[in-house]
Amino acid sequence: MKFVSTSSKKLARLRLKLISYFKKNTRFSIFIFVTIFIAVFFRFYDYLTRIYIYADSSLFVQVAYFAYKNFKLPQIGPFAQGPFFTGPWWLWILQTVFIVPLGLLTPWYFMSLLSLIFIILIFFAGKEIGGREMGALAALFASLSTAQIDNSFTTWNAAADPFLGLLVILWVLKYRKERKSIYFFLAGFCLSLAISIHFQSAFIAPLVGIAIVTLKPKIKDVLALVIGISIPLLPFLYFDVRFHWFETRRILDYLLIGQQRIYIPNRWLTYAGVYWPTNWAWIIGGNIWVVYLLIGFTTILSIVRLIQYKKYVNYYIVAFSFVLSLVMLRYYRGERQFYYTNYAHAFVLLITAWTIKELYAYKKILGAGFAGIIIVFSFQASLRNFAPRVITYQQVNQLVSEVYTKYPQANFDIYECPFVASMISTAVSYKIYYDGRNTPDGIKIGVCNDNFKLSWREVTDREIDFQYGYKNKSTPHTYEDMTEWWKKNPPGASLY
Repeated sequence: MKFVSTSSKKLARLRLKLISYFKKNTRFSIFIFVTIFIAVFFRFYDYLTRIYIYADSSLFVQVAYFAYKNFKLPQIGPFAQGPFFTGPWWLWILQTVFIVPLGLLTPWYFMSLLSLIFIILIFFAGKEIGGREMGALAALFASLSTAQIDNSFTTWNAAADPFLGLLVILWVLKYRKERKSIYFFLAGFCLSLAISIHFQSAFIAPLVGIAIVTLKPKIKDVLALVIGISIPLLPFLYFDVRFHWFETRRILDYLLIGQQRIYIPNRWLTYAGVYWPTNWAWIIGGNIWVVYLLIGFTTILSIVRLIQYKKYVNYYIVAFSFVLSLVMLRYYRGERQFYYTNYAHAFVLLITAWTIKELYAYKKILGAGFAGIIIVFSFQASLRNFAPRVITYQQVNQLVSEVYTKYPQANFDIYECPFVASMISTAVSYKIYYDGRNTPDGIKIGVCNDNFKLSWREVTDREIDFQYGYKNKSTPHTYEDMTEWWKKNPPGASLY
């Protein structure tokens, strides 16, 4: 009874504190409440029709779940868009998530939660740069961000880029403020972790480089940074020392020779005038013409405020890092996919919030009006995200139910129909494996996707052996194909 009484008193005091804070900060409290409402609404409304249940999202979850169920620890991740593979960290994270018993969609729930945490963290990053108001504005933009909303429904490795990029920014800003080695260690760890999960996160690296140059850390802090960077690279080292430095040689081959083998048209005018404004509008702004104006205001204000550099050091650390990353990406010789700018979500949102704050400081009506325009167009763009995905969770469930109806007691070995089912086969296989009915000795079924119309059929051994195109997508096989291919075909033969 005494414990209950004490708890009640604590809750009562907390309630009084919240009421008191709300009365003193009514506008700010309402603003935060609206931000939270928008974030939750856009990320959870009609959830099951909007998650990316297919393609790479289900592939990563499928492999991670197999590792979780069989107490395995993958040594490597999947191959990147090059002759080298990524690290196993994202698979480790996803398989750890399954400890929380939320069912088949646990990783998707995790990503949606991570998107909400992103909004909280960007508030604190914005607060470090330009005060509480800028933090709140950055959080509002993040809650409305079309790219952030869309990213919250995915579970593939590129989905980790925005969150880890924000963490690097936050740790660098915290290091500048408190000068504690732990923050430099965390910045290095998160940077290296992001790169090992998805190599495009290398474009975050200028932030750490600029921090070293401008903040002039002590030797012990640099050592902490190096240790932080080294830890996520250990799985690569463990693999390479056993297989004749396979990964290192492949990366060097790509950087020095491989990327020269293809030609991708790439001019500054298209890159700066189309590619980035389009992606900026995807992150926040909603309309490319709004973004042109926004970039113009940002450029002018950044130049004007240089005379007050010491007042805006945190902003310029972030802004200069972003500009350097743009130059780095410009000289990337491969084809640029939309998700190559995932690393930039936090940069763009913070820079946009800073620009609006400075416009408001210059002339309130200009800042408030332009913020309103950004919010309206971003809101409209994000509303389009309510459309169902080309393949929905319900469709996958329906196809699996049809299979179970015909064979109520059987197990299944899942194959991908020739040429047309790469998007859906892993999702079906994951669902059936989760139900405990995916085994190599089961009935062979082919999963087909004819212009997003899902179907299945029983497949004979003869068809698999002689008809080109059938691929085994059963979960055990997919796990081996992604993370243990080196056991059957050791690259250069194992040293031990």
